[in-house]
Amino acid sequence: MQKLLFLGELSPALKQKLTAALPEWQVSFQQDPSAKAPAQLLAEVTALAGQVSGPFIKAALPEARQLGWIQSWSAGINHLPLPLLAQHGILVSTQSGIHAASISETIVGTMIAMVRQFQTCQRKQAAGVWQQDDRTRLSTIHGKRVGILGAGHIGQETARLLKAFNLETWGLRSHQTATEWIDHVVTPATVDALLRACDFVVNILPATPETRGFMNRERFSLMRPKSRYISVGRGQTTDTAALTEALQSGKLAAAALDVTDPEPLPAGHPLWYLPQVFLMPHQAGLFDQYDNQALTVLIDNARAFAQTGQPAVNLADLKRGY
Repeated sequence: MQKLLFLGELSPALKQKLTAALPEWQVSFQQDPSAKAPAQLLAEVTALAGQVSGPFIKAALPEARQLGWIQSWSAGINHLPLPLLAQHGILVSTQSGIHAASISETIVGTMIAMVRQFQTCQRKQAAGVWQQDDRTRLSTIHGKRVGILGAGHIGQETARLLKAFNLETWGLRSHQTATEWIDHVVTPATVDALLRACDFVVNILPATPETRGFMNRERFSLMRPKSRYISVGRGQTTDTAALTEALQSGKLAAAALDVTDPEPLPAGHPLWYLPQVFLMPHQAGLFDQYDNQALTVLIDNARAFAQTGQPAVNLADLKRGY
């Protein structure tokens, strides 16, 4: 019988759902994902799921000799020791795709908030001031151009939603394959065209060695004057100092950041106080049914792994990092 250890909190109802759905698996639960599991359990475990961390894996691997698969509870896996897992032949699958609705709604919502000056209205409300904004400061997103860095599940859903506002959509992909909702596809070699053309640049890139600091001073300098920047992928893909300079100089009109580097930002960092910046505590991908949807992915993958030795969906490429 296959043995699965789930790390982290899960409601009693979802625990029951998981065990009932996988009669061919012996499922164990450990609420504290940072604690080391009992040696006997590790010696027999076939798979890990939930809040699996790098430190847990490094501590467990000497004893977990039967471990063959890890189901991450997030889309990103840069927190895991990927070279070590590859060395041991351990497969990793992600939760890619389940965040598409919540993150795309966050992107569209912040775009609208930026151009409609919602933050200014909130500050006036807090001060008890009833005063219209200068109409020259108010705009719309209709008919604008948006560049999406990382046109995967989330990027394409964002592009689909934005078509309702008649936006021209640009998308960065690793290969120049057309998609239904992206009008112009660019590659890393031609991304400068996207930066020069677009009124909004949305960064959904995963964290890999190739994407670290992808948005740097040079690339921010290529963006259109008074354009707006949204980052909802991984903080390491943005050079924080370069972004801060672009905002302070007025090159960029505004930024919305769900992720930062470092995360959280240090106390006193200028980005905390710039009025044209929206800061969110890495919550764009969260929603009330997250665990339920993630559990569905886990169940489908566990059934497939028991039969074929491979998860059914979202198998990560450990060399590429996603």
